[in-house]
This record gives sequence, C-alpha cells and structure tokens, in this order.
Amino acid sequence: MRFEFAKVNPELHLIAGPDAGVRPCLGGRHAVRQVDHGAAIGSGPYVVEGYDFGKRVSYLRNPHYWAKDHNTRRGMFNFERIVFKYYKDETVRHEAFKAGEFEISFRK
Repeated sequence: MRFEFAKVNPELHLIAGPDAGVRPCLGGRHAVRQVDHGAAIGSGPYVVEGYDFGKRVSYLRNPHYWAKDHNTRRGMFNFERIVFKYYKDETVRHEAFKAGEFEISFRK
C-alpha cells in the first residue's frame, strides 16, 4: 500500500497508516470469505486458533501464508502453535512458571 500526500506533514503517515487502527488493510476475496465464517482477518504467518478473553490467545501456523517460501522468511515461523497466557497476578504467574505452565515471562 502506498500513500501520497499533497502537503508535507511529518505525522500524517502515522494517522493514515494501517497500524494506526483508523482503517484496516484487507486482502482480496479470501478476506471476505473469512469474515463470513467468523475467522479473524489476516495474511500473516499465524492465524488465531482460539481465545479465552483476558486469559489466553492461541495462534496456529497459516498453511497458506503467502511468503512461506520467500527468501527473507526462510527458517522463520517454525512453531506450529503459539499460545499466549495472561496472568493478572504476579504471584500466580510465578507459580505457573514454576509448575512448567509456560517457558518465557514478560513483565509490563
């Protein structure tokens, strides 16, 4: 996607870009089909497999990822499934880590 602006503005690309959340950049017909079936829209290496709001999100590797054989992506995205678990309490997170529930912990 390319944006061309009539006037120079150092912040305009941040406002109009897809990461700003103003307007998502959707793909072709496959994106519309996914919306009809209730799946999340995306063309990245992983798709949302399931979620439990506020507790976990699981991603499954996308077998139809457009750049899976691209030179710049070779050797990347090797995990079949990625699960992010969220813990609101630091003590519970620490106990879950000690019990082997997850391998990496990120703090705010």
